[in-house]
Amino acid sequence: MGGRHWFPIPLGAIIAKRDVDATAITKWATESVNYAWAHPDETKEYVMDHAQELSESVANAHIDLYVNEFSASLGEDGFQAIENLLGRAMKQGLVPEFDLSKIRN
Repeated sequence: MGGRHWFPIPLGAIIAKRDVDATAITKWATESVNYAWAHPDETKEYVMDHAQELSESVANAHIDLYVNEFSASLGEDGFQAIENLLGRAMKQGLVPEFDLSKIRN
C-alpha cells in the first residue's frame, strides 16, 4: 500500500477539562473496562437492554468489535490514529486548530 500505515478508527473518547483530575478519570475508565471483561454476561445484558437490534449474535458482534485492547490502553497506534484523524480534520477546517501534542498529556 505504498508505505501507508493504517490506523484503527477512533470511535469515541472521554474528554474533560484540564482542571479535572485525569488520574481519577483514568482509574474509573480502567476499572469499568476491567469489570466488563471480568463480567461478560453483565456486559452483554447491558448491550442487549440498549440495543435496537435484540439479536444475541448482533450483541456479541458489537462487543467483539468495539471492546478491544484499545479500550484498556490506546498505545502508540491508538494515539497516532487520533492525531492522524484530528490532524486531517483540522486541515479540512472541520475542527478548530489546536496543538495535537496535548492529546498525549
